[in-house]
Amino acid sequence: MHYHPDTEERFDVRSGQLVVESDGETYKVGAGEAIVIPPNTPHVSYTESESARFRREVTPPGRWREFLTARFAAIHAVGELSGVIGVLQTVLLIRTYPAVVVPAQPPRTLQRVLFPVLAAIGRAIGLNSRYPYPPNEIDQRDRSRPGTTP
Repeated sequence: MHYHPDTEERFDVRSGQLVVESDGETYKVGAGEAIVIPPNTPHVSYTESESARFRREVTPPGRWREFLTARFAAIHAVGELSGVIGVLQTVLLIRTYPAVVVPAQPPRTLQRVLFPVLAAIGRAIGLNSRYPYPPNEIDQRDRSRPGTTP
């Protein structure tokens, strides 16, 4: 779960079904339906068994586009954001875009202590908070992924 400190997030489902968990409730949002998540409201969205097409609107947009571009660039650079490398890369992104997305857990007080340490570890193994996007074809061929050895 995560929240957005300064933005409202609206999901308009065009086809399929989107599941949104928020405020202890689970909402199954189908085609033609919408759900609005107010600022500072912890939530998560996903599909259960089928794909869904939906439009996401964030108001005000702030640095959302920049954040999403950085996230896609990171995925191209280091692979899926899972496992230890994924956690470290995600922390770097969160610290670069603190007004866009905040994890609901661990508590903010612990995040303020833990995330700088994790970010330093990420940088020490070669991760960055920004990567070129779209990735340069030559860069992709000639360099190994951060955190791995060739």
